[in-house]
Order: sequence, then C-alpha cells, then structure tokens
Amino acid sequence: MTTTDIVWTTNNEGRAATIALASAQRALRFGTRKPAAAVFDIDETLLRNRADDKVSVQPVGRRLFKWAAAKGVDIFLLTARRKSSDSFEFAKKQLSALGYDLSAVRKMYMVSQEYDADDDAGARYKRTIRERISKTHSIVLNAGDRWGDVTLSDERPADAPLDNVYMGVVSDEPGVLQGIKFPEVD
Repeated sequence: MTTTDIVWTTNNEGRAATIALASAQRALRFGTRKPAAAVFDIDETLLRNRADDKVSVQPVGRRLFKWAAAKGVDIFLLTARRKSSDSFEFAKKQLSALGYDLSAVRKMYMVSQEYDADDDAGARYKRTIRERISKTHSIVLNAGDRWGDVTLSDERPADAPLDNVYMGVVSDEPGVLQGIKFPEVD
C-alpha cells in the first residue's frame, strides 16, 4: 500500500508557485545525492487547453519551469500524449509558441504503444519513467494535474480535498522529493 501526504493546499496560483519553489530551492540548498531534476506534465501543467482548441500558458507551470531552467536543474517533460514524430513536433511547437525555452529540456517522454492495453496508460507510463529518471537524478519538483502524475497511485487519496486546488504532496515514491498537484480540468 502506498501513502501520500498532502502537505499544503491553496487555490491561489502565486502562493502555489511560491510554496513549491521554496521547497525545491531548499532541496538544492541542502544538496541532493544525484543531480537535481524537475519533471513536468504538459497538458494543464505547462499549458492550458482551451475550448477553442488553442492553448494558453499555465502561469504556475511556467514559473516553476523558468525557475528550474534558471537554476540549471535538468528538466524532463512527461506526457500522456501518444508518441509519434508528429505529436512530438506539435508539443514542441505549442510550448515554443508560449515562450518555453525548450533548450532547457533534457528529454520529452511520450506514451508508447506498449501501454495501450491499460485503462490508465498515462499514469502507469509516467510512474515507469519517473522511476527511470530517479535512478540518475533526485526529483526536486514533480508537477502534474492528475494523481498519477505526482504519486504512485492514480486514485485520489481519501483525505485529499477536491481536485480544484493546488496541492503539495509527498508520496513514498522513491527519488521524488515533492509533487505539485495542479487542479484538474475536464
């Protein structure tokens, strides 16, 4: 059984970014055994998908991304979007158009075909990739809008507030120091 502790909640975007960055900065200040990494989901974390099929910046995600890039933290993008060269280029185009400096991204991971049989392929895939990243890095910042983006389980913890607020989470996922659960948008 996995455990997830919710250590803070807020519906204020500025406060969410400030708290998450203070925690990540603290980890850098005290030092990590391995190089520091920041892992970001794309949709509803770095960008917001709008009803008109356009995208806009997710301000908290942007602030966290810019901090990681400025601090030289290795950035990994981890999305449930299906892996293909067209999908990869489209994601890069969307993020670049919103002003993200993709030269700071060490690698972008996208879901492969082998996960198709799973009802929640995205969450299972992301757990697998975070495990791989944590073998070489200490993940000081792990951001996403779904529970499977930031914990070992894709289920909302029983004691969690509704999914319409930002939450700082600590789970027993090895190598991940903190997760920032963004509000879910359906």
